[in-house]
Amino acid sequence: MNIEDKKKLEETLKTAGYVNASVNVRTKEINGKTYGVDLLQGLVFRLEDMERIEDPEDSVIQSIQKMITGDEEPTPAKKNDTKEPTKTHIKEPETEITTTDETVYIPEIVSEIPVRTAEVRISNRIKGINPQLCECGKIKIGKKGKMVESKRGNNFRPPEKLDHFVVVTTTKDQNEDFVLDRAIMEQIGETCIELPIRLLYDDPALNFPTSYACYDSAACQCRGDGEHAQKADGTIIACDTDSCPLFQQKKCKGNGVLSVLLDDAPRVGGVYKFRTTSWNSIRNIMSSLEFIRGITAGYLAGLPLVMTLQPKTTLIPGTKTTTTIYMVNVEYRGSMAQLLDTVRETVQNRSNALGAIGELEKLAHEQLLLPESSEECKDVQEEFYPETCADEEIGQEVA
Repeated sequence: MNIEDKKKLEETLKTAGYVNASVNVRTKEINGKTYGVDLLQGLVFRLEDMERIEDPEDSVIQSIQKMITGDEEPTPAKKNDTKEPTKTHIKEPETEITTTDETVYIPEIVSEIPVRTAEVRISNRIKGINPQLCECGKIKIGKKGKMVESKRGNNFRPPEKLDHFVVVTTTKDQNEDFVLDRAIMEQIGETCIELPIRLLYDDPALNFPTSYACYDSAACQCRGDGEHAQKADGTIIACDTDSCPLFQQKKCKGNGVLSVLLDDAPRVGGVYKFRTTSWNSIRNIMSSLEFIRGITAGYLAGLPLVMTLQPKTTLIPGTKTTTTIYMVNVEYRGSMAQLLDTVRETVQNRSNALGAIGELEKLAHEQLLLPESSEECKDVQEEFYPETCADEEIGQEVA
């Protein structure tokens, strides 16, 4: 299905009241069951226990197929699809209660529909706990350097850049440095500049959320999107980098966190995260994910991709001195034709899990709203915000 046909189909389904289950799937509740349409393949199915059932004998599926082929006009969704409330009336007094003074008649409330006691079932999942993938480790292109003393007498460790990827665990040694993941480092080598990865979601914003953020040792004090920002106390303020003093002082920076699965990891069940404050890397990763997603008609999750690290010589702003920086990108290793073949194979493998991917992306949106731990904020500050470590008055300025 070409892009134009896909857009027409999407408009038809939207008119009929279908909702987004994932990037390429629209679903609707009909007669107590969930029916869906794959925008790429034009297939109609019924979801049962998160599995896609293609049943040509199902009359609802037949009706949907006629609608998407143009043989039947879509029925617009009702704006107020609510049921009439159950009507009740007061029956004439029949029950009497005799007291010492007088006889009191009690009216009986009678429902036209028999009232049935709802069956209460205890869920096998604790309410209020959001499922969240475990962070198995971190992907880094830098590390904390030697201890130095700032002009104000504060001791801190400025970051040192690397010209290759390293993968570390989430545990630290006696020097407060993350311990190398030996199992993965043996697979990728000590000078790795290409790291085979797979993404979890089709939505680039879930794979690589970005924001402006200001950290101190306790928490993220302010986070924004370039228009609006929220401070740690919940206050909403304008997010204008041209006028923000914290941004001008490099105490607020652009942040991006890429969550991936590693092909060379010896286990499955968690993610590896790459965090960056480099505008070059943020721009590269955002652009490449959108570009690949455009070619694949919306697919990203599960594709065999590669994180790459490449050097770039640039001038230090305000000087004539050159320096070498290292930029990260996400690419597909192969030709355009090979990418499309890979997408077809991925679509086939995912055909029975389209609804499940939609649920995963919904949970991922909720997880992005969860606050970071104080330990994680401290690590981010020390590695990516050395200015705030050298000048601890940042806490007073932000508050």
